[in-house]
Amino acid sequence: MAYKVLNLLSDGGVGGIENLCKCISDIRTEENCFCCLFEEGAIYEEMKKNGNAVSLVSCGSKKVTRERIRALVALAKNYDIIVVHHSAIVIQFYYSLLKLLLPRKKYVLVAHSCFSPEFYYNYNSKLKNQVRAWLQKHVLKISDRVVFVSKAGEKSYRDYFDIPDAKSRVVYNGVVPQTEFRKTKQMIIDENHTFKIVFIGRLEEIKGVHLLIEAMQELRKKYFVELEIVGYGTEEENLESLCKKLGVNDIVHFAGMQREIGKYLKTADIFVYPSICEEVFGISLVEAMSYGVPCVANEVGGIPEIIANHENGVLTKEKTGLAVAEAIESLIQSYRDGKADEMAEKCYETAQYFSIDHTVEGLEKCYLELLNKN
Repeated sequence: MAYKVLNLLSDGGVGGIENLCKCISDIRTEENCFCCLFEEGAIYEEMKKNGNAVSLVSCGSKKVTRERIRALVALAKNYDIIVVHHSAIVIQFYYSLLKLLLPRKKYVLVAHSCFSPEFYYNYNSKLKNQVRAWLQKHVLKISDRVVFVSKAGEKSYRDYFDIPDAKSRVVYNGVVPQTEFRKTKQMIIDENHTFKIVFIGRLEEIKGVHLLIEAMQELRKKYFVELEIVGYGTEEENLESLCKKLGVNDIVHFAGMQREIGKYLKTADIFVYPSICEEVFGISLVEAMSYGVPCVANEVGGIPEIIANHENGVLTKEKTGLAVAEAIESLIQSYRDGKADEMAEKCYETAQYFSIDHTVEGLEKCYLELLNKN
């Protein structure tokens, strides 16, 4: 069955949600359109080359304008299914407005994070928090399907909201598997080998990068190690200061925001994602595994759905620098015990399971269910 999907995004900058949409854009170019309501960005420009990205940035500097409403409604009339990916109040307002004005369309909400009142209702305005709470319940009610990107994400919402089984679906995020890259790691058993550790993600406090830097202070006492931090965010200066304070600035390097992350993962021995929040999934873990790189991460949110402890990585129960250091050390020991290639194969298998093809298949099944109900 032929159908067309309009995907609503706040912006088209570099981020996990946007990168997922880019991957979907590459595979399902004809069926999908990705609309950036307020900002464009690097991902938007890449999707635009596929011919399926639209920007409404020119519809005024304010978030809500009549011009943007008219343009969005005119655009949405050409599509069968409306999907919203971002969760900010203003984009959910437009999503709700489309449901009111175009009620015969099918509406899908994709929940890209775990739900917690502390995170969602954290405005410095009681009124704004009340509006957010009402709107959150409203968009869940009006959506024909609610897609969660992990079982942990689904549970977090259903602990707070009454979401019927018939409406709820779990479709894991996916990556493009690296079918050509296979790095033989068995050679990495030399005691003089410098283990390259990599983090890729936003530099925000909730990502726990400070724990990884603290871990480096412990690890360098026993091993030759270096850390590459790829990403940017509000904590960058604080993290650089922490490196100097702990005396690890000579082995910790900040690469900034990079679009091509493959060059870092191809040379990595261990990938660490020390998030301290209820991370709904952790797509960067799967990206690392697609290069055969075993991972370390805190046991939060949906991350245990990716990491099989001591098979393709190590989970830490305590959110401390020492716990992260001990987890990394266990992987270093696995390398020295000759288990490098075995772990790499487990990583490849995991990446194949969480492939973008499976994501697209899951979404397609969800969409067809909705359209076949008519």
